[in-house]
Amino acid sequence: MATDMAQHFALMDVLETHTRSDPNFDIENESDRKLLVGLIVHAADLSGQALKREIALFWGSKVTQEFINQSVKETELSLPLSPWMLGLENEITKLKMQRGFVETFIIPQWTLMSLVVPSLTHCKDNAISNFEFYDMKIKELESPVTDIILPTESGT
Repeated sequence: MATDMAQHFALMDVLETHTRSDPNFDIENESDRKLLVGLIVHAADLSGQALKREIALFWGSKVTQEFINQSVKETELSLPLSPWMLGLENEITKLKMQRGFVETFIIPQWTLMSLVVPSLTHCKDNAISNFEFYDMKIKELESPVTDIILPTESGT
């Protein structure tokens, strides 16, 4: 199934191999058609972080809340906890999850997709911009406060 994240890297490997030889798809070829449809469905499923920041943040918060709810339910049912769903109430943890997701899955996917459909290059650019935003916010939150003015020995 094209929305199964367990298949993501295999699907990306197929796409990368395909784009190395020819970024075009032959819609008369059943194999190419099936691959293209699967790629489109997968890309749509993971499009949230390839959209403009405001929309990416909206969908990111929805997915994060879904993960938080799932980890609560897993705890209630004494199921093993999914590690990437832990600690998401913490802003830095949440931002790091999003940054890692964008870096690992979204930028590579949309880089390849933009080779197949050049008019989708803006999705790759949005993903890179969103990655940079998450990275900047993490650095801001992790950096020590340095603008505190301490009194001198003379009392000023």
